[in-house]
Parts: sequence; structure tokens; C-alpha cells
Amino acid sequence: MSSLIYQYLWAVTTFSLIHCHPDVGTGWFTVLSPANLTKDMCENQTDIVFELELCMISGDDEAQVTKVTLYYTDHENFEQKTISSSGAEVRLNDTVVPGEKTLIRGETPLEGDLANCGSYTHLCAVVTAVDDARFEDDDSCIRIDGGTESTANCRDIALEKLILKRPNPERSGFEYGRATKAVFDVQFSIIEGSVKPSRIELFFSDVNRNIESTRGKGYDGNAPDGKTTLVSSGSFSDITTSVTLDADKCEQYTRLCAEIEVEDSVHANNVVCAIFGAGPDKAGVKPSCSAAKVLTMSAMTILSALFIGFDFCRE
Repeated sequence: MSSLIYQYLWAVTTFSLIHCHPDVGTGWFTVLSPANLTKDMCENQTDIVFELELCMISGDDEAQVTKVTLYYTDHENFEQKTISSSGAEVRLNDTVVPGEKTLIRGETPLEGDLANCGSYTHLCAVVTAVDDARFEDDDSCIRIDGGTESTANCRDIALEKLILKRPNPERSGFEYGRATKAVFDVQFSIIEGSVKPSRIELFFSDVNRNIESTRGKGYDGNAPDGKTTLVSSGSFSDITTSVTLDADKCEQYTRLCAEIEVEDSVHANNVVCAIFGAGPDKAGVKPSCSAAKVLTMSAMTILSALFIGFDFCRE
């Protein structure tokens, strides 16, 4: 019984930490100086100039980052090291905001460790944030024997291109006031890490996305469903949904957009649009908005005439 109680308390505590506190993570770690990382650099003190991406892995509140510490280690994951050098701290007062990356730049001398230098394989940057929910994603490391790309914990998918297949983008295919079936592809790039998108939606929008139509949830094809983890760039193909071009907002719509729902570190690149016009990269010719107004006014005129001609008091 005590074992079950312990497991329950552990689960509740873990859930609270992850969901009630922000989880800051590290992205790409770039060493600007020295220009080349060499195996023997840990023998003597070395001045390190670096850049480090920071992101929010989870959480809706911003987080305060207080320092970054550099170490030599024998593993690409700082938590799995068996040996490390003394750390060199760079004090910070930076804020990490959900949905955005924060790039920090620092400079510090890192003491040499001649006795253990032969065991070191990586240079690691470890970030410290206030009330951080998890520590497993707080480090990025790069090899010191000529390494050029670091490990990273941020997750970032970018939608690159929306390709409308149906209705034919070479002509006008969307109609006012009625749902139109649309089939489309979306090309994407995995900028960093891996992601598990839950769905993709299609909608009409103005240039700044201040005005949007009702969204249609994509299905069929290889539409994201929250079950598949993406680790490399590719495309979502032959996705089907229905969207309605409502006449009252017609003049403000300038494009057809797709947006992916996913938990990643950058939200600004989760949407891609195709402007109205004829062509393979367009959303088709936009129907005349004046025609929509005429149709709407005509319908109102007919209804008015019917009401005027009808005697509600007649028995």
C-alpha cells in the first residue's frame, strides 16, 4: 500500500511541476570563438564567445533565465556525463516567452583541465531558469574535435508552402455561402527537434489574419492526427476539408491559409497561405465580391416584397 501511495504522490508532483511551471529548453549552441574546436583546447584556459538559443518547451507563462554555465564533459548529454570540468558562468537577466526563441550571446574564460582533458569529448552550455519544470532539456553540447553542430532540445516545425489541388487553382472554384470541398498539400520543414502535430486547418483570411472564416479541419491523406512524430522535413498530402467563403467578409479576404496545431517552440511559422489568383501556387481566382452583394441584396428584396404583400392580420 505504501508503494502505491508513493507512486501516486510522485505522479501528482511530477504533473504539477510540468504543468504549473514553465519548462525552458536550449536550442542550437554555436561557438563563435575560437573559430575551430580542437581536442586539446581543454588543456589551457580558453576564452569562449558563444550564442545559445533558448525556447519554451511547455508552459503558458514567460520564464526568467539567470545564467548559462559552460563545461567540458565526456557526453553529448550533460545529464549522462561521468566527468566534467569546473564550470564558467555567464550571468543573465533574460526572459523566454512561449512561442518565440530567445538568442543570447555570451563570453567567458573557461579554465583548462589538463588532468582530465583526454577524457573530454564535448563542450556543453547549461541554462538555469527560475522555477524551471525540468532539467533534462536545459543543455546543448558540441564536440570539441571539430564539431560544427550542437545537440538541441527546442522543437520547431515550419509550414513552407500551401498547394491547392481542388478546386482547380487555375480558375475560380470557391462559391459564396456554401461549403466547398478542398483538397490540398502542405510542405513543411523540421527546423529543430521532433514534433507530433495534432491537426491542420484550412481557412480564408485577410493579409494580417485579423479577419478569418470558419475553419475546416483536415482529414484523409496523411493529415496530422497527434499519433505520428515527425523528425524530418516532408509534406502533408491529399488532405481534405470544407471551407465556406462567407459574403459579408468577402472584400477583406485576400488568401487561403493552413495552420498546424502542434506543441513547438515557435508559433509564427505554423501557418502558410496562398493568395487569391490563377496559378499553381495560388488559391484560385477570387469571385467578385460585388456579385455576392447583389445576390444578398436580391434575396433581401425578394423577402421584403413577400412580407409587404402578405397581410398578417387577414383571417
